[in-house]
Amino acid sequence: MRIILLICFLLTTPFSSIAQNQKDTIEVRTGGGTLFLQNGIRMNARDLLRITKSNKVAYNEMKSAKMNKDMSALLSFSGAMITSYSIGWLIGGGEHNWAVTGTGIGLLALAMPLNAAYNKRATNAVRIYNDGIRNSSPNKVYFNLGITPTGMGVCMTF
Repeated sequence: MRIILLICFLLTTPFSSIAQNQKDTIEVRTGGGTLFLQNGIRMNARDLLRITKSNKVAYNEMKSAKMNKDMSALLSFSGAMITSYSIGWLIGGGEHNWAVTGTGIGLLALAMPLNAAYNKRATNAVRIYNDGIRNSSPNKVYFNLGITPTGMGVCMTF
């Protein structure tokens, strides 16, 4: 008798579930560099820009971050090329030009704060995006199990 009452109680008790509750937040990992992960997949600046498009504030912050990243990459590449050319010329037996080496090192030094600004802005954009996801209400689905006019059944409300 207790089992029948327990089964009847469980069948008439409503419960809820969240529909399509996949983890859409972006995870930020630091330590030896900044990594952005979504569902275990590493995201680059272009991916983050595409993902944050749904949140206008996060998208604008990410656009600024991507501009810093692009300028940092351009200066880093140019500085590395100029510096390695200068060192290669010295190894090859040519006369060393310290002005060229200094220019390359200067470009590399200019790229560092731009890369730090990218990390700061991208992390802020991800924080804004994640806060927007957490504050939006998920679609809830309610299941009511019980006796219906045609017999036992499930009523789903969303």
